[in-house]
Amino acid sequence: MAMKYRIVIRAFTLRRDLPQAYVLAKILEHLGCETIIACTRNYQTVLKYWKPHAAVINTVGKINNTSDVSPDTKVIVWPAEGARAPHSSDAVWLKELMPEGTVDKASLYILWGDYTRRAFLQYFPKELDEKIVVCGHPKLDLIKFKPKVECPRKSIGFLTKFPGLNFYNRKAPITLLMENPEGSKKVLHLQIDQFFLMMKVIEKLAEKKISSKISVRPHPLEAPEEYETLRKKYPDIIEIDNSFDFADWASRQKVILTPASSSFIDLTLLNVPVVSIDNILIKEHSIIEETQKKVVVTSLDGNSYKPQNFDELVEMASSDLKLIPEPPEMEKYNRDVYDWPSEGSAIKRTAEAIISYLDKCKDLKRTSPVFPKFALDAYDWLQFYKAKRLSGQHHENFNYKEGFHKIPDYLDKIVENIIANRPTL
Repeated sequence: MAMKYRIVIRAFTLRRDLPQAYVLAKILEHLGCETIIACTRNYQTVLKYWKPHAAVINTVGKINNTSDVSPDTKVIVWPAEGARAPHSSDAVWLKELMPEGTVDKASLYILWGDYTRRAFLQYFPKELDEKIVVCGHPKLDLIKFKPKVECPRKSIGFLTKFPGLNFYNRKAPITLLMENPEGSKKVLHLQIDQFFLMMKVIEKLAEKKISSKISVRPHPLEAPEEYETLRKKYPDIIEIDNSFDFADWASRQKVILTPASSSFIDLTLLNVPVVSIDNILIKEHSIIEETQKKVVVTSLDGNSYKPQNFDELVEMASSDLKLIPEPPEMEKYNRDVYDWPSEGSAIKRTAEAIISYLDKCKDLKRTSPVFPKFALDAYDWLQFYKAKRLSGQHHENFNYKEGFHKIPDYLDKIVENIIANRPTL
């Protein structure tokens, strides 16, 4: 099959974005396209010298940059976080925080569900009426089409959400306080208390001499290496997870402790019991209650355990809990926000929507690349090793390199299952 379109996919982080970006790239290649998965290091280089027909980005903050660097490239928004609460949605960012006209520079918005579609059309009814396609929650494909493998669930999982305290580029909390004094004060205060609660639980579990390991998975915007001190303090029970795929990690946990999170739907599909820590801190932190009032978040912890005090939290963490059935309203919520359940694959629908748009695009420029893909790859190896010695935006989590980072074999099996429409869930 002849090469159809050149498409660059920007995977902002390895630990959140890479698995679905890889699957999308392989499906696009199966459909005849040529792809490059880029990161913060080489994205602009690819735009300038490969001249892609389309760029798939997962944050609206990159719309203007992409359009400015490569005006002939069609910008396609495919959100990494497609179910944000109304006050922090991509639609609000575009309307209130981005320069006027930014929304028009993207050619296609591929959204998770009707919930997000309504949010965009509320602010941009005329601009986006013909530009939105709903394709579903891409990360759920990593569960729906993953080969069945029996894996023991032995560890207690902790999901951390402390980027304000442990930002990947070592940005000090005081900087956040100077940039946004009132908002950051609330967030940092909450993260400090959540962190100490986690430490207190770990200490108590260590005292009980539990037989289970404790697996800590840092937030994608955190620096996992900073948790090495914690691992050294409790070397017999603590492990720090730095793998690409959240679903694969979660499937190996017998229970997961976390604040309210959009990952609850993933955990339900994986039959992993969840213990929400929010109730313990809600009296001291109005920000939790304020967040819970947002419709998109209220439904997220509908089937989680909610301990009322610290001792109950520790007991739940060390017990063999059963999955709490989803409340009836969750079915409507999942369909509205995630387009779940639905036939077929969300990522395959995304690939087909991209190609369908490009096929119909009358002003698509058929420019040739300045350098072919193999030449850009050779040059990028030099930039990659140079970047690995730096910090900040070149942190390991933002520095993907094809051929260096090993892709788990099961992702290729997921691609095969999606193409054959062979779900395993």
